[in-house]
Amino acid sequence: QSTWLDYDDLPPTMKRAAITSLDPVFFDRRGVTASKLGVAFQSLTTAERTLYLPSPISVRVARLVYGDANNPATRLRSWAIAAVMQSKLPRRRILELYLNESSFGDARGVADASKRYFGKPPRRITLDQAALLAASAITPASDPASPSAELTAAKAAIIERMVDRAGD
Repeated sequence: QSTWLDYDDLPPTMKRAAITSLDPVFFDRRGVTASKLGVAFQSLTTAERTLYLPSPISVRVARLVYGDANNPATRLRSWAIAAVMQSKLPRRRILELYLNESSFGDARGVADASKRYFGKPPRRITLDQAALLAASAITPASDPASPSAELTAAKAAIIERMVDRAGD
């Protein structure tokens, strides 16, 4: 059983690292009209309706429920569930689910991962450690205890984007 952290108890650095790694516009993401998407979607919408594209974070939460992201039917179902989830749940709740249910190497949830890999409570993880965990959640077969070159590169890219966004 993993330790659950409410949104307000999740480390701000970890929230920023997760958002930066998957969807920098997570809290600002809105629907996209058919005219913005082009002719391919015009038959799916009218001028009055909006097609909502789910966040990659929401899609990952949906996949945690259905698994097997390699199965096309499961991918479509996850996308549809993510779109509904975004219309029903606050973004804070979706991010809370993602950070508590995702796998970070062999640990489930950020609380257990910070204890397992860094020997400290999540509120004390550094930017470097948060970026490493965020990268491990999106890098297949990664181990934060022994980072591969791919995981190290993903961590560095997350840190770079976090620093760049801090100046915005």
